[in-house]
Amino acid sequence: MKNLLILILFLAGCAGSPLAISMKTAEQIKSVPDEQLCDAYASVKSEKIKTELINRNLFTEDEWRAIEIHNFFVGMSKKALFAARPNLYLTGASKVGNYGLCEIYSEFATSVNIYIYVRGDKVVGYQLY
Repeated sequence: MKNLLILILFLAGCAGSPLAISMKTAEQIKSVPDEQLCDAYASVKSEKIKTELINRNLFTEDEWRAIEIHNFFVGMSKKALFAARPNLYLTGASKVGNYGLCEIYSEFATSVNIYIYVRGDKVVGYQLY
């Protein structure tokens, strides 16, 4: 009984997690914000989530190709980046060379160290370190 209670509390605390989102009905998924839905798709690759992303018409064909292979490119939208890369986190914001003030994203739990620079809604550059 105690373990069941712990599991219920744990799952309730993770209601916005990618796994929890993938378990929602198609109707419930419609109310999930774009960035959270993109992040969930990067982690889970659920067909229900993909269908909703297609219905929202958020990505170009080139972005979809990159998303499906967990890749990104300069010019890609921030939302597409979130859908493509499951381990992103916001490192900070800084003026970066010719790019100007950028959000800087990095990845955790990967073998490659990378900074991805986003200005406004677009990937403007990246750096391996």
